[in-house]
Amino acid sequence: MNPSPPEVLLTVNGQSYGDWTDIVIDRDMEAGAGKFSLRCADRFPGQEAKYQIQAGAECVLTIDGETAIDGYVDEAGPEYDKQTHEIVVEGRDKVGDLVDCSAAVTPNEYKDQTLLQIAQALAQPFGIQVSAQAAVGAPFSPFRIHVGETVWEAIDRMARHRGVLPVSDGKGGLVFQTAGQNGTRAAIALGQNILGANGRNSWKNRFSKYIVLAQGPGAADVSPEESAGTRGEATDPGITRYRPLVIIAEQPEIASGLAQQRAQWEATVRAGRGVRATITVQGWRDSGGQLWIPNVTVPVTDEFQGLDNVTMLASRAKLILNEERGFVAELGITLPTAFTPQPMGEYTDWPL
Repeated sequence: MNPSPPEVLLTVNGQSYGDWTDIVIDRDMEAGAGKFSLRCADRFPGQEAKYQIQAGAECVLTIDGETAIDGYVDEAGPEYDKQTHEIVVEGRDKVGDLVDCSAAVTPNEYKDQTLLQIAQALAQPFGIQVSAQAAVGAPFSPFRIHVGETVWEAIDRMARHRGVLPVSDGKGGLVFQTAGQNGTRAAIALGQNILGANGRNSWKNRFSKYIVLAQGPGAADVSPEESAGTRGEATDPGITRYRPLVIIAEQPEIASGLAQQRAQWEATVRAGRGVRATITVQGWRDSGGQLWIPNVTVPVTDEFQGLDNVTMLASRAKLILNEERGFVAELGITLPTAFTPQPMGEYTDWPL
């Protein structure tokens, strides 16, 4: 039995709007902010407009009363021709401002503060709450904002050094997590609740051998071999032809152990990201009634993709309701190892 479509309401200035004919709600761990696109029929010209929604307005999008997007309207306006007259509304959650806006802070240096403390200070002018569901590590001494970088870029740069992921919670806040921390959803399987899939097993960014070099300071009397400093190597056994990749570490003079960890990380993460799929399932909730959201694990069985009850990570959840697609969710899945924290070592003010 197909699930019933939910009630989707967009509340702007205390007024709730529904009756949408086309709904897309898209939350992606790799995009920063969740976004939505809504479309509805309006009255024809000459009559009072049905929807009075302006760009820049604060808004809350709910699904059966559950907040999915708490943010702002980015764009709103009419689309029409001889046959139809519609209103289109698009927006993102509040983290969109962190993605767009520069980290215009003075001074641009934070001393003896943790990732959480610095992120909270950077997000505070935007009215965004920042929390942590994972250990954020030791304080930075110091951390410097690079000229021209956005708030999101600065936060992401710090988060990589502390081995956590900055993820929008969809409710107007930002939370530091590890992969899969939003829990597990009920299994999906071909022949049961999978309607279709688009899978890719890619070699494009995978290599047979990874060589990480720590580039030391150069000098006239220093050979290139000596300047290269420490070295780490790792292999990807899944790549069966000769495909080497040499990486110069972002930080100079890193320890040899860290260079080795970085090489292994490259091999592991690139292999994980080489296995991706977009799976379409019926409805917006799993068989247990939980709404599909990003950063959840899900057991997947799909013989066409060679998956037999394999635990995958849903890094993206795109909820769709329209005449063309029906009432479905598109899940972007990959191996959980694709989001393994990068070994960065102690922070230095080195361009990353």
